[in-house]
Amino acid sequence: MSGRLVQGLTGPFLIDQGIPLNTVGVFNGMGGVVAGLCGTVIGGIVVRKAGAKNGMYLIAICQAALLAVIFSSIKLQFLHISILFALFVCEAALMAASFVASYSRLMAFTAPHQPGIDFTLFQSASAIAAASLGATGAFLAGKTGYDTVFLISVMLSLAALCLIPFINSFQKKCL
Repeated sequence: MSGRLVQGLTGPFLIDQGIPLNTVGVFNGMGGVVAGLCGTVIGGIVVRKAGAKNGMYLIAICQAALLAVIFSSIKLQFLHISILFALFVCEAALMAASFVASYSRLMAFTAPHQPGIDFTLFQSASAIAAASLGATGAFLAGKTGYDTVFLISVMLSLAALCLIPFINSFQKKCL
């Protein structure tokens, strides 16, 4: 939830910081591809080494910490271009890693007789949530500012850490 709330704000935020549109475009394009590939590999390694359950915890903790750093840098006006680029690339990489861990975890919730259908439903729900959260993040940023939306994303990250044990216990009851 937290990453999706702020994911679409990277470009507008950088432009509002005075970074030229072409620089933001190159950053989002090339930086996004590199971050996505690196995050996917890292997510795969984390899931392979720690398992999907623990991998979700590790990545969620990293994401909460990184979003707190981004929020702090915005709040404290510590907004040097290289720092912003590094933070947003790391956030994109963590998002990709979280997809690997969460989708690996979701596979445990699929029914053996219809895993493709169940996983497609999970992925569709994820896409709907991503669109809804992205629109919500943009709306809130326009009304309250980027710092408020990043603060909300930090709080959502912390809430997600509390929800993971509930989700894990739910799976035990279902199986």
